[in-house]
Amino acid sequence: MKSIRGHLVRRLTLAMAVLLTACGITVWTLGREALLKQFDLTLEAKSHIIRAGVEEDDRELEMEIKLEKQHGFDADSGQFFFEVRSPSGASLLRSASLQNDHLPALKGGRPEDLYYNLTLPDGGPARAVASVIDAADDKKGLFRGITLITARRSDEFESTVRLLRWLLAATGAGTLALMVPLIRHSLRHGLRPLGQLAERTAAIDARHLDTRLPTRDTPEELRPVVITLNDLLERLHESFARERRFSSDVAHELRTPVAELKSLAELATQWPEEATPEAFAEVLAIAGEMETVVERLRFLARAEEGTQPVILNTVALGDIVQETVSRLSALAEERGLALRMEAAPVELLTDAGLWRMIAANLIGNAVHHAPAGSTVAVSLTSAFFKVSNQAPLLTP
Repeated sequence: MKSIRGHLVRRLTLAMAVLLTACGITVWTLGREALLKQFDLTLEAKSHIIRAGVEEDDRELEMEIKLEKQHGFDADSGQFFFEVRSPSGASLLRSASLQNDHLPALKGGRPEDLYYNLTLPDGGPARAVASVIDAADDKKGLFRGITLITARRSDEFESTVRLLRWLLAATGAGTLALMVPLIRHSLRHGLRPLGQLAERTAAIDARHLDTRLPTRDTPEELRPVVITLNDLLERLHESFARERRFSSDVAHELRTPVAELKSLAELATQWPEEATPEAFAEVLAIAGEMETVVERLRFLARAEEGTQPVILNTVALGDIVQETVSRLSALAEERGLALRMEAAPVELLTDAGLWRMIAANLIGNAVHHAPAGSTVAVSLTSAFFKVSNQAPLLTP
């Protein structure tokens, strides 16, 4: 089963990992550049010291031993190195720290304060700066345009850079490890309204369709969902209510015809000679009445659902009212009612089925519920259709 929280945890963790990696690479790059710049500044300072100390003496280049030892170019130090080469590449002077070795030759032409990495004769890493200089006190111009290469071991620099890389990696991994539980907790807290909504929705069954989900404290992201669910619950509640009303109407309307059929059946069972054509005609009339009731209830149910089609035609309303009164006159006579009708010739653009249902409901209710011996008056004009009868049991 898919989980929104699990999906978000994975996506946020991946995004956090990418962000931490990018930040780590950026910090490492900037840190390395800063360290390298500081390293090169030290190297440049050493190069300037050597440049000032290299001088011509009796057609040879010389460097004060005291100055060489003072600035770490002696054999015991082994951290700084220099070598002076002629324009042709021949070695003219080198530091005591190189002993009998030489710095690697430059490639790609003569330098102008060129910084580069190289490998020392003993295999150690180093960084160097090469500059074109003129020897001091060189009045005859024997040592002009010579190349000074100043180098420094970079083991410590490389170690510092590696340490920075591992520190950033460990910090990123630790931060990510701490962020995962924090992300889980934040998502659990943030998605709590969604879980509460699911629990409240699951608690609503057919017996509690009148329950509505609260919208007051609902987050904005869930408010449209809650409103839609409430609308759906309202429609379901109305649908179930229509079904209950329909069932109640069916039971109420069919109770009398079923009782009559039962009485006729019991009479025919006990006295077979009473099963006359007149009795069967009465059964047929009751069955027709039941069919009419069922059709009327189906019509009302479709009307409530909005699925009843409306077919408009020019309808003679008086004919339909006369037909309804004629059909109910026998029942009215049986109950001792005086059924009177005054109908003007009225034609109207309407649905004949709907009008017939209206007339049958109004006149039928009056005939069924009016007190025995009273009068039921039916009036039809171009302005109104009215059915009136006495109803002593109703309070105004």
